[in-house]
Amino acid sequence: MRLLQIVPSLESRHGGPSVSVPALAGGLARLGHEVGLLSTARTARRESAAGPFTIELFRREWPRAFCPSAGLRRRLQAGGAQVLHSNGLWLLPLHYAH
Repeated sequence: MRLLQIVPSLESRHGGPSVSVPALAGGLARLGHEVGLLSTARTARRESAAGPFTIELFRREWPRAFCPSAGLRRRLQAGGAQVLHSNGLWLLPLHYAH
């Protein structure tokens, strides 16, 4: 199954989902799913994680506290996943997943 995990930030200083969601993505990938992890950062870049899933980072725009990202919104509009799991109920990436 093609799954996308969405988390507003992967910065370890934020703790919580920044740490637990990559662990969840790795666990799902080890079960045989095709997993992508989407997040925002100060600069956009695409990279592979050390684990069995991919990470795509999209440039975080202003106001950074709400994690807006036109690039992340476009990526989600493009589709390609059977299941979306968005974390960060209070931030804009959830609305993009919707």
